Amino acid sequence: MDDIQINIAIDAMGGDNSPTKVIKGCEIFLNFNKKIKLIIFGNKNLISNNFLEKYSQMISFVHCEETIADNDVPSSVLRSKKDSSMRKAIEYIKSKKNIGFVSAGNTGAVTALSTILLGTLKNIKRPAFCS
Repeated sequence: MDDIQINIAIDAMGGDNSPTKVIKGCEIFLNFNKKIKLIIFGNKNLISNNFLEKYSQMISFVHCEETIADNDVPSSVLRSKKDSSMRKAIEYIKSKKNIGFVSAGNTGAVTALSTILLGTLKNIKRPAFCS
């Protein structure tokens, strides 16, 4: 049986002390999970080239100019911040298989963007998430 390639989209700009802490977490994860690919969304000017080069076989990187802050209002994020790492990552997973999404960012924005961009399953009215 062929191995299924599992991919995880990462919002590198979400959460406290991002992207430093998020990238460190990705590095730890990749050291223990060699068969999983990370698609990292973030500002290339704020992420170490050493990390990008060291893990180039295990990651893809998508540059994003904008960041959704913890105090951004979710409804305004829907209309603006179209080049944010969070939005781009959620848009990316919409058409992909075997992929997950991780963000330590604004929970309201994740919920709003996911609901609008991805929708919900039949008979499910509210999105679910875990932390």
